[in-house]
Amino acid sequence: MNEEKYYTFGWHGISFGIPENWELARETGNRKEGSVRLDGIYAPRFEVAWKKPDKHYNLKAVFGRYRNDVEKSARRKGQDPGEIEILGGFTESLPGRETCVFRWGSGDPVYECVSFCRECYRLVFMRYMPQDDADPAPRAKRIFSSLRDHSENGDELWSFLGLHFYMPGNFSLENAVLNSGFIRMDFSDRKETVSVIMISLAQELLEERDLTDIMRFYLKKDLKHFRNMDFKEESMHGHAGVIGRPVKREGRLRRILFPEKGCIRVFGWLCKQNNKIFIAKAFSLSEQGLDEAASMHAHIRCHSCS
Repeated sequence: MNEEKYYTFGWHGISFGIPENWELARETGNRKEGSVRLDGIYAPRFEVAWKKPDKHYNLKAVFGRYRNDVEKSARRKGQDPGEIEILGGFTESLPGRETCVFRWGSGDPVYECVSFCRECYRLVFMRYMPQDDADPAPRAKRIFSSLRDHSENGDELWSFLGLHFYMPGNFSLENAVLNSGFIRMDFSDRKETVSVIMISLAQELLEERDLTDIMRFYLKKDLKHFRNMDFKEESMHGHAGVIGRPVKREGRLRRILFPEKGCIRVFGWLCKQNNKIFIAKAFSLSEQGLDEAASMHAHIRCHSCS
């Protein structure tokens, strides 16, 4: 039997390994408090939620309340919670982290994990819902053990729906568009903004227009204050790409009549291996900040991601 392939899912600084056929189906909240649901081919398979606990934190008390909520929720849905079994040795022992794992339900048991990290002061709840899995316990152990609730070097992994990139932890997610064939993620640290875009069916789009036209179309609102952009071909991530920079206006009167509000740089490239176009936009109020924001496009992975 072939070994099941996994990839690392990442969202708001939380990451863990999941089977490659599970994908993001729903997301709510923000970095402080939120949740995501990951679906398999036919049904929901995994849920994770996070929040900052009360000042007077106690894992035993949190676990007790969570267990009671699980029992009440199961009964409301007409499910038999059965006996709740606490499991040991299901998570990797990490300094400063407390965890508790248990399973409940008859038939396909549901596996739950409550984790608290004293370093980032984050409380994470994970739920694995087997669907006729032959041996769900090893999978539950593998996923729960891979949990990371904060970055060690400050760069946080965002990995979902075939898009993989790193973003500094001081950049907050401002907006997310997760449509079939089109993903856009906008981040900001108040002074700089960075946007990451992934477009599917790239070859089909390029039959009708070139990469520069595609970038102009998807960045229309971003470029409205930069009427004169210079796009030049340049290799990016080992692919044919384009970099766009605004052309500085000559003459004092033109600069007064058509002021540019900040600095911008855009990047785009075609990844033939997965037939996708990647676009990154960096904006800043200063040239120095722009250089720092623009360097983040190098952290986007395409076909080379594992």
